Amino acid sequence: MCSVVKEKNINGKKNKIYPNEIKEYYFRYNGKSYKMRSAKLKTGIAKYNAFMKVEMEGKLSLLKYAKESFFSKENGEGIQIDNWFFKNKMTNYFSDCPQLVKKIKDYEYIDGDEIKIVRFYNNNCK
Repeated sequence: MCSVVKEKNINGKKNKIYPNEIKEYYFRYNGKSYKMRSAKLKTGIAKYNAFMKVEMEGKLSLLKYAKESFFSKENGEGIQIDNWFFKNKMTNYFSDCPQLVKKIKDYEYIDGDEIKIVRFYNNNCK
């Protein structure tokens, strides 16, 4: 959701923390807990690090950055989820899970089924 976090330490000194300095952080806001993860964004031709909100977590995680959604595997490999060439991009990204590739190719899972895809991958893929 952002590219820098501003915080105060115990002594009141203000610090800036960048995504390449920590893996993740937690915070509470209005009684809700949030987990943010440092991840590499690839949108179009641009590549940069940012903190993204963790929506679902496991071997495959669902991350949000602004209004964009991303899948992220445990190995750090991530991909932006969009409807442009969804089937082609996702079948390549999930080539490690033939069962999921088949469901995507058969249109059982389409753009917008991110939660179903994460659950399936985490429960059925290596």
